[in-house]
Amino acid sequence: MFKRVKKFYFSSLSSCNENCLFCVKRESKDPEITLDTEECKKEIKKGYEENYQELQFDGGEPTLRKDLPELISFAEDLGFRKICILTNALKFSDKKFAAKIVSAFRKTQPSFSVSLHSHKKEISEYLVDTPNTFKKTIKGIENLLNLGAYISIYHIIARQNYKDTPDFIEFLSNCFPAIKCVIFSFIYPAGAALKNKHIFPKLSEVEPYFLKALDLCKKKDIFFSISSCGMVPLCFFKNYEQYFIAQQIIDQPENIKLIDGKVKKQYQLATKEFHSKSKIKPERCNICLLNNYCAGLWKIYAQIYGTEELRPVKDEQRLRKIREFIKENVE
Repeated sequence: MFKRVKKFYFSSLSSCNENCLFCVKRESKDPEITLDTEECKKEIKKGYEENYQELQFDGGEPTLRKDLPELISFAEDLGFRKICILTNALKFSDKKFAAKIVSAFRKTQPSFSVSLHSHKKEISEYLVDTPNTFKKTIKGIENLLNLGAYISIYHIIARQNYKDTPDFIEFLSNCFPAIKCVIFSFIYPAGAALKNKHIFPKLSEVEPYFLKALDLCKKKDIFFSISSCGMVPLCFFKNYEQYFIAQQIIDQPENIKLIDGKVKKQYQLATKEFHSKSKIKPERCNICLLNNYCAGLWKIYAQIYGTEELRPVKDEQRLRKIREFIKENVE
């Protein structure tokens, strides 16, 4: 079930202990920013007063904050119904640190969204551009699960890992059966990604592996979605279009608050206005039955690979299936 929940993504620092090749904030010309404790509390309180129900500690890497336990407790006392830490889990490889953060959750379930982009050490460390990190992330996941935390996985699809996507789902299912949520994302063309265009995969090549991975998720009862920042044309998601359309519906600006350092940003990534400025559709997309739902191709992607991969959907049964799914599963 996809629910319209008001979420507050709070990035209180820009520093990180990895250097991901696709990081939106890496290569930024802006100076590094870290809000102090009182500034953080002010923004968190304001978010709660604006009726946001879920708080997502974003980064950089939020575990680099020494006051993170204090901020978690503060947010819980305000009344946030869910608090999630978006993390690479490196610091959680230390059991004492993991226990310290988990114990800060007194009223809500400890929740973490862990970035993991491969089950293969060499590929993982290549994409995060930081050596000796893979085992630490895996250990961090183990420690958090042993402490009773809820974990979802955030997985970027790149040229270096797309063929392994089905095996990645098998890896999660076999090694971490308690993990029942995977958020996929294609590369958002900003920040470091603009200097690392070799990591952009060709979507038509990704498609069979990605669809097989989604089949496995469904078989293994693993919830999946695709982040709005990494949405690509729906014609590559045959039989799964409805899941990603649903995500776009619930990710509208009225449901999302963004604070990035000291700057409040309007969340636009799921709006038609944003898509029209940053993406492109060839003329043949006008005859596609999913055209009104579809974002199109990133303009930068089209510069790399062109638009010939796009295939208009003409199957009215697919459209009916999507409409029925949205009606029944989006609240």
